[in-house]
Amino acid sequence: MRLSIQEMLAKLEAQIAFHRERTAFHTEQRDQHQAELGRHAAELERLTQYHETLKSVTAGVEEAFRDAQPALAADLAKGDDALGSKPRVGRMVARVVKTWEPGIPFGATAVAAEIGRRFAGKLGRGVDVRSIGAALRRKHNEGTLQLVREGKPFHEAVYQKPLA
Repeated sequence: MRLSIQEMLAKLEAQIAFHRERTAFHTEQRDQHQAELGRHAAELERLTQYHETLKSVTAGVEEAFRDAQPALAADLAKGDDALGSKPRVGRMVARVVKTWEPGIPFGATAVAAEIGRRFAGKLGRGVDVRSIGAALRRKHNEGTLQLVREGKPFHEAVYQKPLA
């Protein structure tokens, strides 16, 4: 099969046009990829710095909590013995409220959960949330607690310890 010069020129021009188009396409892709590479590298650097900062902060916090854990556990264990053989709800509420952080709101349900966790060995069964609510209300009336949100039939009252 012999091609004429005209046919050979036409085929060569078609191949040249194809390769010019592909060269232009890949040059454009390279430019876009360079821009994306720069953007991702900058974001990677920023996130790596955040990660390292957070990691160093959490290591210090974990160390502080590790040091505080034995003292807190010893305090809690010592407090359990002073409740007696028949612990009273008011005394348990007072113990829990005493260790609660000032300014952090809580309700009767949260105190009941903490009592259940802390005094499970002494209780035998759960404490009625309404009894805890009454004890918290008495503490509020004494001035020990601040009322954050008044209780309604559809949600419990919320209290907090004063900040100072």
